[in-house]
Amino acid sequence: MSAQPPSFSAIIATKGRPGDLAQTLASLSRADPAPMEVLVVDGDEGRSAEAVVEAARSSGGGPSLRYVHSAPGLTLQRNRGVREARGDIMVFLDDDVDVDTSLFTALERAYRDPEVVGATGRVIEGGERRFGNKRSAVRRLLFRGEEGTLTRFGYPRRLQDLDRERDVELMQGCLMSGRRTVVEQVGFDEALTGYALAEDEDFSYRLSRVGRVRYLPDAVVDHKNSGFRSTGTRRFNRDVVVNRTYLFRKNFRRTPLARLQFAGLILLLVAHRALNAEWKGVRGLAEGSLEAWRDRAQPLALPGAPVRVSFVSSHALGGGSERYLELLLERLGEDWVAGVVLLGEGPFADRLRTLGYPAAMVTTPRRLGILPAALRLRRTLVGQAPQVVHANGVKAALVAGLAMIGTGTP
Repeated sequence: MSAQPPSFSAIIATKGRPGDLAQTLASLSRADPAPMEVLVVDGDEGRSAEAVVEAARSSGGGPSLRYVHSAPGLTLQRNRGVREARGDIMVFLDDDVDVDTSLFTALERAYRDPEVVGATGRVIEGGERRFGNKRSAVRRLLFRGEEGTLTRFGYPRRLQDLDRERDVELMQGCLMSGRRTVVEQVGFDEALTGYALAEDEDFSYRLSRVGRVRYLPDAVVDHKNSGFRSTGTRRFNRDVVVNRTYLFRKNFRRTPLARLQFAGLILLLVAHRALNAEWKGVRGLAEGSLEAWRDRAQPLALPGAPVRVSFVSSHALGGGSERYLELLLERLGEDWVAGVVLLGEGPFADRLRTLGYPAAMVTTPRRLGILPAALRLRRTLVGQAPQVVHANGVKAALVAGLAMIGTGTP
């Protein structure tokens, strides 16, 4: 008896692009076989995708459609989709793709291999082959190595031979898939906010550390790339530096050679923008470099056993600590948390208050000096005897160190 084929949940994160979304849903309705369900996770405050989903549902035919409203942010929306999905395989699509009718047939073949935990396919995009293009000759020369992998400093080596099936470390965000059990374990890093540049590289690289990720030339989508058109040049270039710096520090060994190569990459990008007279891009790269230098965050893994934690974090410093704390709260519960001190207000502080975690949480304004902030932290944690203090950023480390003097806390 043959094994039951896996069920597929297609997850589409969208925000304010109802026209593109309608075309994507129309293409999914023509897929044969169709996915078990399509989840549209809408980050638009005005819920612009809801009417599109209702119209597609009323037209009949195609897969089951579900609408979910979410706070905005690509990684946050995708994680929400993971929690809501019911399928064995989760397929992440952008809201501006047309899927080939045989997409899910190709994916199903790949997942017959139990060692395969992820799969992607051929992405058709427009664009000239010029300096700076994803498949340009200059990039191939500067970042030589195995196609479909990341360099030692976290820069992607894009596939050039698109006709050969192979194992890869990279999936492009408009077409990614993974087994439910592994995707729930890996997740999307919500420290990468907004458009979340390079979140696909981070997700697929970490997925490839768990098992095989396959590139399938016959799994095809046509990508309009609307996201890049809707992102300002200056903001986009700032995010290039900030996000890639964060992911380099998070996922790779920071050897002297890797650091040098990463710095060379930034200089190359500046030269490219200058040669093309993209001065907003140059300014964005400069702003991102300054921010990355100032905010040197060190993300940490979860401890192996429950601990009582006092947590010092800054919403502005990298963001890895926010996800760390969120996982602690989910897995350990309020009883294990001695206290939480955030340096500065922000969406994460608001989220914690909504959840009711924890009673001892205080917010230390960034404008406070190190000593006043330390005194405030110490008053909060008096009598708690926390076993661990996590400090993210230079100022936070000094604040925590001063606050813990004489407490016996490591």
